[in-house]
Amino acid sequence: MESRNISSLIIYPIKSCAGISLHEARLLSTGLEHDREFMLIDEHGTFISQRKYPRMALIRPKIQGQTMMVEAPDMPPLDIPLTNDDEYKEVTVRIWNDTVQAVLQPHSVNAWFRSFLDDQGLSLVRFAYLAHRYIDREFLGESGAESKFSDQYPLTLVSEASIADLNTRLKETIDHTRFRPNILVSGFAPYEEDLVKILEVGLSGVVLKLIKPVKRCKIVNVDSEKGEIQSDEVLRTVASYRSRTGTSPGILFCMKVLIGSGIGATLKVNDSLTVIE
Repeated sequence: MESRNISSLIIYPIKSCAGISLHEARLLSTGLEHDREFMLIDEHGTFISQRKYPRMALIRPKIQGQTMMVEAPDMPPLDIPLTNDDEYKEVTVRIWNDTVQAVLQPHSVNAWFRSFLDDQGLSLVRFAYLAHRYIDREFLGESGAESKFSDQYPLTLVSEASIADLNTRLKETIDHTRFRPNILVSGFAPYEEDLVKILEVGLSGVVLKLIKPVKRCKIVNVDSEKGEIQSDEVLRTVASYRSRTGTSPGILFCMKVLIGSGIGATLKVNDSLTVIE
């Protein structure tokens, strides 16, 4: 049997913008360090995403020490300090049905994003240091599970084999970036992650609980290299064999993950994975 391992770790410092592949990442109670720590909002304080602005896929952040450097086509590099939040204004923002406190970034930063996305109502915010966003209480109760600006759960996971199987059904192959997972795993059969409940990561003490599939939307159709939707083939194809009907319908791909134990540990590419349940 092929060994099961973490094959890639990815964070998305700015929600709905490009990801960063890492060799290792520290695990916080909210997910991987710096994941979905920033978010763009409209003039009403509500989050925006590639659903409305596919060009967000072309915004590429990099973490370098205590600075986040951001690049995009035909724009000068933008440096955003990861310190000194105390001097900025705190605001209330909305992400889906949640409201949470966030720190409004300075005008020079906001002007950069407004220029690139051609919308003068946009602003960048950072998840406030003392804020908490508890997730999915209807499903999880008062579990204490939390996230920053992700779509609910602190982590998402998918297997290389599931992506490979999808590619056999597509005219043009894609990679895992279309689904924006945090953890890509190898050594699993296609969609085997649907059936796994608990994974143990090497000797790190990290236990991951795979809770339920991710409901997909048209963002999976965004070509991350071009920042545009040229076809609905990906979502349409996934829908043809991965749709659920009933009380909670959806098009399902990847798994939502909770942290069972190991907060503060470091996950690394090639860490072994053991299916506990």
